[in-house]
Amino acid sequence: MNEQKTITAAEITPEFIEEQATEIKGLAQRAKKAADAYMADLNQRKAALEEQATGYREQIEANKKQRKVLAAKINDLSSRGMIDEAAEADAKVEALDKTISVLERKLKLINIAELKGDPKLYKVAKDASAAVEAAGSGYRHHMVDLRGTVRAEIERLEKMEKELLFASQGNPGWYAVQAFEKVDRHYRELDRIARETKEKAAAERAAETNKPFVQHIV
Repeated sequence: MNEQKTITAAEITPEFIEEQATEIKGLAQRAKKAADAYMADLNQRKAALEEQATGYREQIEANKKQRKVLAAKINDLSSRGMIDEAAEADAKVEALDKTISVLERKLKLINIAELKGDPKLYKVAKDASAAVEAAGSGYRHHMVDLRGTVRAEIERLEKMEKELLFASQGNPGWYAVQAFEKVDRHYRELDRIARETKEKAAAERAAETNKPFVQHIV
């Protein structure tokens, strides 16, 4: 947007208005791209974390199955008086319990975690969004100014339209027509008097010579 140049109403067309949005549209595209990049990274991190959680669940399930087998074995060994073997199996169960406990704590931490995206990508997205907001504010003010220019031109044209309507109903030269009407009346009156005088003189000459009077209409 060229805010330094004075824009006339005649220059404001649909194409001109569309052109004013070019800068902010470019900034908006960059901001959208930056936001998408942040979310893509975040989703990738979430997917990796979910994959890790799936691994923990599988390990927990496998360890529990192994523990179940060992627990049955301990009962069997104990019932047969094989205490050393039973104690060894019990030690393995105890180790499995610790492993399961650790895995379950890790899984719990994953489930309650509020994962954040890359701080650098966040800053890029934030700065790009701020640029759009700043440009948007300037764009809106510019549109308000252009609208004022168009509104002023509309008011001027409406005023001129009223002036032209008034002008179309009159005749600025009417005073000259009225002046000529006086001249015309005077001229015609003199012409009539001259014609009547001429006719009277002709009648008088005809009467003197005893000739029939013939009226000539000029």
